[in-house]
Amino acid sequence: MKKPERVVVDATELPTVVFGQRGLLWWGTWSFAVVESMTLLLTVATYFYLRRNFESYPPLGYPLPDWVRPTIGVVIYFLTLVPAYFLQRAAKSLDTERTKRWLIALAFCAVLLCFVRWSDFLALRVLWMTSAYGSVTWVLLGFHASLLVIEAIEVIGASVLFVTGPVLPRHFPDACDVTNYWYFLVASWIPIYVIVFLYPNFR
Repeated sequence: MKKPERVVVDATELPTVVFGQRGLLWWGTWSFAVVESMTLLLTVATYFYLRRNFESYPPLGYPLPDWVRPTIGVVIYFLTLVPAYFLQRAAKSLDTERTKRWLIALAFCAVLLCFVRWSDFLALRVLWMTSAYGSVTWVLLGFHASLLVIEAIEVIGASVLFVTGPVLPRHFPDACDVTNYWYFLVASWIPIYVIVFLYPNFR
């Protein structure tokens, strides 16, 4: 009986570092973002479902949310896209020093946005236990805040890795995918900001 032939593949020419759709981490990051987007959509749907129970939103007797501070916060959100963009470019260039600098800058941005989110909670002018309106607005901001905290931990951890070393080639796609999630984080906040802070004030 003839033995089956063994197939031998020369893998020496395959790249050891890949970015974008060629990497499993890229697919994992965006799959995670899709799942979180569905949760945000369900919470937004709940917001408008509860709206049917009230003559006005916020309900009568509740102050309108402050829209000025959250708007300043949105500007800060957009400004953080600058270090994220340059971090992505540096990571794709396998430039250790520039990647480290932009990671540290983005880590500071992440901490800053955590304080911005605290200001957003104060701008609601309502507590979570006061009514269904208060609960759903706090859930909307709170869920996005949890994503922000997770991303802050990730960015700070990547920064520590690049500062303390050793930095290996496989770490650069990780740093690059940090920016992909950062883009999702900023983009997902915009509709929440419009719904919670602008819609009640300018409808």
